[in-house]
Amino acid sequence: REIRTQYLGNVACVDRSIGRILARLDQHGLADNTIVVFTSDHGDQLGAHRMVGKSVMYEESVRIPCFVKAPGVRGGHRVMSSWSHIDMTPTLLDLMGQPVTDGLAGRSRAAEIRGESAPAQDVFVQWNFNKAGDGEKTPADDASQRAIREATRAVFTPDGWKLCLSDADRCLLFNRREDPYEQRNLFYRGGHREVVARLTKEIHAWQKRAGDKLAL
Repeated sequence: REIRTQYLGNVACVDRSIGRILARLDQHGLADNTIVVFTSDHGDQLGAHRMVGKSVMYEESVRIPCFVKAPGVRGGHRVMSSWSHIDMTPTLLDLMGQPVTDGLAGRSRAAEIRGESAPAQDVFVQWNFNKAGDGEKTPADDASQRAIREATRAVFTPDGWKLCLSDADRCLLFNRREDPYEQRNLFYRGGHREVVARLTKEIHAWQKRAGDKLAL
C-alpha cells in the first residue's frame, strides 16, 4: 500500500507538471503547432505477482502510458491496439508530414491516432540481462544466478494472446481477454499446444528479421 501511495503521488505530480507545459504552449501561441507526447519506458509491478520493479513480462511492467496531442487530432480518442516504442519515430514523422524511410524500425501509427482504421499486428517485446548488475552483490547460488540472467522474447497478438519464451525455460502463456490480470499461466497446461506452436513460430520469425540470435 505504501508503494502504491507513493506511486499515485508521483502520478499527481507529473500530471500537474504536464499541465504547466501545456499552459505555457498556449501562452506562447504554440499549442496548435506542436506535437506533445507523454510516455514511459516501462511500468512497475507495484506488488503485483508479489513483485516490485520491472524486468519481467507481466502487464504491469510492459504496459505503459502513451498520450499524444497533435494538430488535427481530436481529443479523447483512444487507440485500442497494442503499440511498440519503435513505432514512435515513424509515427511522429508521419504526423509532421515528413517521409518515413525504410531504414526505420517500426511502423507509423498516425492513422490510428487520427481515428482511422488500420490492420492490427503483433507486437514483440524483449528483455536481456543487464550485465551492469554483475559484482559482489550478485547472488552466488546457481538458482539465483539463473533467475537474474534469463532473457525473454514475447509476442502480444491482436486476438489477446501473450507468449513469453525464456532461455531459462520459465515460459508464460496468457489469454489476456479471459485473464487480464495474468493469474493463469497456460504454457504448461494441456490444450494450448497449437497456440504455443503458432506464436513460437512468430517469435522465431521476428528474431530472424531482427538479427536476434538468442536461442529459444
